[in-house]
Amino acid sequence: MKALSLGLAMCLVVGLYNCKPKETEPEIPDFEEGYKDVKPLPAITPSTPAAVTTTPASVTASAAASAASSGLASGSLTAAVTSTAADVAKVVSAEKAETIASAFTPNVVSTLQSGGALPASLKAEIDALKGNAALAAYLPSVTLPTVNGAPVSLLIEKESKENSESLPLSYPSFSVAGTASECTDQASAAYESAKKILDDSKTALEKTVNDTYNSASAAISSATCKTSVTANFTAGATAAKAALDASLSGIQKLVTDKTITATQGSLLTLFAYFDYSVKIGALVTTATASTKACDTEAAARIAALKAVQTTDLGKIKTSYDAALAPLKVILEANFKLCHDQGQGGN
Repeated sequence: MKALSLGLAMCLVVGLYNCKPKETEPEIPDFEEGYKDVKPLPAITPSTPAAVTTTPASVTASAAASAASSGLASGSLTAAVTSTAADVAKVVSAEKAETIASAFTPNVVSTLQSGGALPASLKAEIDALKGNAALAAYLPSVTLPTVNGAPVSLLIEKESKENSESLPLSYPSFSVAGTASECTDQASAAYESAKKILDDSKTALEKTVNDTYNSASAAISSATCKTSVTANFTAGATAAKAALDASLSGIQKLVTDKTITATQGSLLTLFAYFDYSVKIGALVTTATASTKACDTEAAARIAALKAVQTTDLGKIKTSYDAALAPLKVILEANFKLCHDQGQGGN
């Protein structure tokens, strides 16, 4: 009888235990709802590249040389022609003048005409004449080209050290997340889905900025500029050669007509070649500087575009970081919710 009673008691205990209601898992919130207002990043206002300013090089003939050449070309013994012969005589004798002038052979002139150099010995003679104060008034003046207000010869090229490496985005620490669970997984998935909206729009905006830079920079070339430099040199050299020929012809007429002596003729012939060679030298100087200026200008324009690209990418990043920050706050809160419900952490 006692055994029967004990058995019934055990059955009653087991039955009561099995009838105890089980604890239900907390319902996982709809984390997507917290990100419903997330929208793509707004378009930025493109920046305008800084203007690149330039001034061309120039060669200006001296008044004294122009007056002498004009008088010689007319075959007239003007005051300028007379004074020029006297000035040359202060530097060299008629015999020396004739020797130097004779070194300007057709081949030498042809080489100069194409921008080439004088033979070393002849160059030394011409340099000595250029350095003599008696002939200083006959030298042309040279104005170098400028880019953004600086003469090209004075520009200092600085190495650009750009950090194109983007910094990794910091992911929330989620110190309250603890161990992963279905709740935290869904919280993370909702965050990543919302973040993707920002990521995709950021990528699209960056592509627009980068495509604009690539297209604009590819269109910049110094080739046309350099073609213009060559054309300007050719025109200047052609004019200088025409002036030389006209001067030599005028000198010949003056000597033939006995308007001037043979000695004066030798001195003025040297002046004609001297004037021609220093004009060509000035043209070579400006052409060389102008060619460099073409490259400098192109580089400056590309640098201006690069600055705009950097600025606009910075605007996008600032906008992105600002839009992402509240999403991280929501994710932290969702992880904490999972933790508080016992679905994440200990």
